[in-house]
Amino acid sequence: MKIKSKLCRSSIRDHFEEKVTVVSIVGMGGLGKTTLAQLVYGDKNVESHFQLRIWVCVSDDFNVAKIAKNIILAATEKSYDHTNMEVLQRDLRQLLGQKRYLLVLDDVWNEYHQKWNELKCLLVDGGEGSIILVTTRKENCSRIMGAKESYLLQGLSEERSWALFEGTGILRVLDFG
Repeated sequence: MKIKSKLCRSSIRDHFEEKVTVVSIVGMGGLGKTTLAQLVYGDKNVESHFQLRIWVCVSDDFNVAKIAKNIILAATEKSYDHTNMEVLQRDLRQLLGQKRYLLVLDDVWNEYHQKWNELKCLLVDGGEGSIILVTTRKENCSRIMGAKESYLLQGLSEERSWALFEGTGILRVLDFG
């Protein structure tokens, strides 16, 4: 899988300039962005490559404090009640503390540079080769988040859609061949 091999490349810093890199999966609803991200996230090679793996569903409320809190909750699997931004910032930076991490931000809708920059500042303390994998319906979100690599998922062609609908050639449709 192309995404997995890019994420697990040991010389990822040679490929991307930043210590923490944003990669996105973009496509309309129902195409399987989240499913693809789950396959990557759950892969044994990916699991062993990253010291910390975190999954956070964002949706349409891009509240930086809420996302930071959810990252800490997902990473520690312990209750976490702080809402003070300074405490969240300190705890998040301590949690990431030079570890190579994979953070999946699933279903991002944010199109505001300022909100993304606020969150990004909290995430830059990861180790070299850290990845933020974003799933979004909007190409603009991917651009705003500074994705260095974007995977645009396409829907089925009309011919393949009809084959799936009619039940003929279903193996050919699922094969994507």
